[in-house]
Amino acid sequence: MKRAHSKISQADANFKKVTAFLREMDMRASYFLLPTILSIATAFFEGISMALLIPLAKGAITFDFSFVERLPVFKNIIAVLPEKLTSTSASMFVLILVTIFTAVVAKNACSYLAAICAGYQAGKFANHIRTAIFRRYLGFGKLFFDRTSNAFLNSILIDFTMKISQQARAFQSVITAALTIVVYIVILALISWKLTILVLIMYPSIHFSTTFILKKVKTISEAHTKQTLWASKKSLDSLGCMTLVKLYNMEKKEDESFSNISNSIRSLELSMVKKGSIAPLLHEIITTSGLLGLVIVVALIVTGGGKALTASFLLFFLFIRRSAGLVGIFNDFRMQLAWMSGPIKKMKEIFSDKDKFYIKGGDREFLGLQDEIEIKNLKFSYIEGTQILNNVNLSIQKGKMTAIVGPTGVGKTTIISLLLRFYECPPSSIFIDGVDIRDYTLKSLRNHMALVIQETALFNDTIRKNITYGREEETSEEDLMDTINKSKLSDFIHSLPDGVDTLIGDMGVRLSGGEKQRIAIARALLKKSEILFLDEATSSLDTHTERLIQEAIEEAVKGRTTVVVAHRLSTIRNADKIVVIENGTIAEQGALRELLEKKGRFYEYWEEQKFF
Repeated sequence: MKRAHSKISQADANFKKVTAFLREMDMRASYFLLPTILSIATAFFEGISMALLIPLAKGAITFDFSFVERLPVFKNIIAVLPEKLTSTSASMFVLILVTIFTAVVAKNACSYLAAICAGYQAGKFANHIRTAIFRRYLGFGKLFFDRTSNAFLNSILIDFTMKISQQARAFQSVITAALTIVVYIVILALISWKLTILVLIMYPSIHFSTTFILKKVKTISEAHTKQTLWASKKSLDSLGCMTLVKLYNMEKKEDESFSNISNSIRSLELSMVKKGSIAPLLHEIITTSGLLGLVIVVALIVTGGGKALTASFLLFFLFIRRSAGLVGIFNDFRMQLAWMSGPIKKMKEIFSDKDKFYIKGGDREFLGLQDEIEIKNLKFSYIEGTQILNNVNLSIQKGKMTAIVGPTGVGKTTIISLLLRFYECPPSSIFIDGVDIRDYTLKSLRNHMALVIQETALFNDTIRKNITYGREEETSEEDLMDTINKSKLSDFIHSLPDGVDTLIGDMGVRLSGGEKQRIAIARALLKKSEILFLDEATSSLDTHTERLIQEAIEEAVKGRTTVVVAHRLSTIRNADKIVVIENGTIAEQGALRELLEKKGRFYEYWEEQKFF
């Protein structure tokens, strides 16, 4: 008994996992109430059409349908029909045929409506889960995206959601099959309750015959999911770095690498197909064995004087055959649930709060910088045990330009990211006007900040949409063109056939590096934020473009609090304060002339770039 219970638990584990996930996603059973009602109607009409085969066969064998008048349902129907339509056996025969046909039409109509309703609810659920996942993505901290592949996230959002939705639709078929089997069992019991008991022993054998296969499929499914995600990541990486691939003649290597992953996926899929194909074979063998056993029993009954029941027994076998096929739907559904084990496991990880690095804002509104931003004894690390910033102390005055310089990887960009609240900073380490930055709401804080970085973030949309992105109010053409002029984009945009409505492609692939950065600067200028962060904003520009951008930046920083991270020291000549960071801490700080006269680390950087 204990062993049987263990098998039942193992067989239903995948189903429980799916249903638990559906409950987490607010997919309630009530959503399938109407499809279930229609499934009940489908099973009911199926039962009528099949049950009427018994009197139809009996009458066909004896050529006498007079007994139809005594059947409970037909007795009432005949009472309301004209006598000339029910006076002969032929008319009774036609009446049975018409009733069977009507029941079949009604059954298929209900089945169709049930499928439509289930499809609607499954589509509604898929939409719900997609938006829920995307909403989750938007809430995760930047560190999560630093550590997670976009291909992985996209596969979960689109591919896995679609697979879950397909299983939700398939569940309606399972409900219909279950109800129809109940109807069949009732009919079988009316024909012979003793034989029906033998049939009921066969059904569990079919159900549990594939339990061990499901366990194997579940394991393979998880491996298949990992390989599929890896293939998605590899393809996006290769396509995104196509210039590099061609430059280094790596087409063959990339082809081989992706082919290996694809072959692995093919092998796993073939393995699942092999194991999944065993289930129907076992199903067929068990069903056939059961039927042969019943044939022997029925043959003994008929030869023992039960010839009058021959027609009923023939239909008995028909019902068994049809019901066995319906039991197969359960096995197919369980097999699909095993296939879904991997995707569901990954999807549940998204809905877990572990390692999502949320940035929680406070409840205080930031109304604008009044005095200064102050950093006190700031320590920070992305990975435990690896310190990026160590006891950084810095004051950023309102309306002034503060430049941060130093070798790559010392934490310059990290300081800007912490000020923008992309990462969680330690308590009491960053203050704005004497208030811990963690006390301000994220929205109000970022509303007063703008950022321009070297790796420009652009959408596959028009220049207009990219420049005006993030503005809640409508942007007038006058403001847009004024910003374009200040960003030195006028000549470029006027040269385009569609002007500001020109599509720029994925990540601005149709633009040059300088054009991308000028669009990013225009977007920052149009935001009109009082705090401006420039992170290597001119590092990839040619001399002419850099000069144009520098002029735009000099105009933009007037009256703004600006923090600049720069490798090209020529871009920070006009900085009010220059901060040199080394080994995660401040080595020196001061005005340009002061640092040059001091002849310390900044002086060495200056001499290396030979700007004199």
